Amino acid sequence: MAWSFVGRNYELDQVRPTHDRRGSAVVVVAREPGMGRSSLLREAAGRLPGGPATALWLSGRGGDTAFGMLRRLLPGLGAGSPLTEAVRAGARDLYELTEDGRRPIFVDDAHLADHASMLVLRELHRTGRAQLVVTHLTGRVTPDPLDCLAYEHDITTVKLASLTPGEVNLVVGGLVDGRVDTATSDALHAASGGNPLLLRELVDRGRLEPRDGKWRVAGPVTAGPPLSDAATARLADAIRVAWESLDLARVELLCDLATELDDWARRALATALLLRARPAECLRLLESAPSDRETALLRGIAVAFGLRRPDDADHVLAEAGVPAGMRAWIAAVGGRTAVASALLAAEPVLHDRGEILFDQAARGLLAMAEMRPWQAIPHIRRAVAADEAGHVDLPWLAPYLRALLIDALLLGGRIGEATAMASGFHAARRSSGWTVAVAISSLAAGPLPPLSTEPTSTVVVAG
Repeated sequence: MAWSFVGRNYELDQVRPTHDRRGSAVVVVAREPGMGRSSLLREAAGRLPGGPATALWLSGRGGDTAFGMLRRLLPGLGAGSPLTEAVRAGARDLYELTEDGRRPIFVDDAHLADHASMLVLRELHRTGRAQLVVTHLTGRVTPDPLDCLAYEHDITTVKLASLTPGEVNLVVGGLVDGRVDTATSDALHAASGGNPLLLRELVDRGRLEPRDGKWRVAGPVTAGPPLSDAATARLADAIRVAWESLDLARVELLCDLATELDDWARRALATALLLRARPAECLRLLESAPSDRETALLRGIAVAFGLRRPDDADHVLAEAGVPAGMRAWIAAVGGRTAVASALLAAEPVLHDRGEILFDQAARGLLAMAEMRPWQAIPHIRRAVAADEAGHVDLPWLAPYLRALLIDALLLGGRIGEATAMASGFHAARRSSGWTVAVAISSLAAGPLPPLSTEPTSTVVVAG
């Protein structure tokens, strides 16, 4: 697959003026490895009037010995001479090789260069007759060889930006020689952080396949080489961001790119599958998940609502030691008010704030089912407060509680408060969590009629 150079027009414009005037050093700085420093240098050289061969090329990987970077161009430099004299002689000889400054000097990976070679480049720059383009990775080497240029005149620093989602789409389209689904390229952008090297690693693993005229993520990884540590860490961050923003489709795409999932990511993916009406897949994924309270809660929701087996779900939850308040909440969401009431009546004194959250949400649902919205409102507000305080790591719960409170306020005749809370909470705003609230309602009550974008009654209590 051919790698195409995309974007970087601003950076190239910043580098290009050094080809037309003298006395300037351009230091190209990347925030992390793989951002395309060397690619930018090659592209800039390719746009020289005489082509890449016009430039003098140096690599900071020339060795740690004095003048190691310059040995290829100046083999005898420094032999038997004091450092100061050797630096001046090296600057004169290097200037002659540039044909009186007409040939630019391109230095790749200057952060790895030896100090003596960088002193030669500084001396050449001070003469006002040098055209230097230098790539540099900051914060990785101490002491930094480029420190000797830090306070020189006429230094321009260009910081490489990450590839944009549109640029990622173009790059991946060039690699696969076809059109790329926007959701796929957006997921790849999130997984790579716009880093070209990480992007290529993800694409080269063969995780894309043509489908319906576009290239898309093929599905869960079943075999293949593991991702690098950098790619694994970046992908894990992307999954967490997608999960916290409730972008369920992206959670699934990102998890499909992963070689393997840790317990947290497996549970996030299982929740996404459940809320996207795929309970059987959710339960299969949870078979290898740890037997903690959150996993048991998710398994209970999948069995109760996804498989429509509420009695089995309650048995699973009781066997797993899930608190009565959580079991009551599941029963109340499913419209089993008698079961929920019995569980709450037998509930011991609560001290765990996570348990209190579900207890209050369940009591609010019962009050609404019995058409007592004025009593439901304070219960739901307490549940919302507990959720906002971060007592559970369940991002999908916040929009559900918000929708529930809006319904209670509407039914209680508090239209102004309901309208204020409903501001921005609708299907047209993807980040609002509306779709998650609707998904939970759909699981509990079966298929809903076509949705309006207006936030009227958003939580359905079956019964």
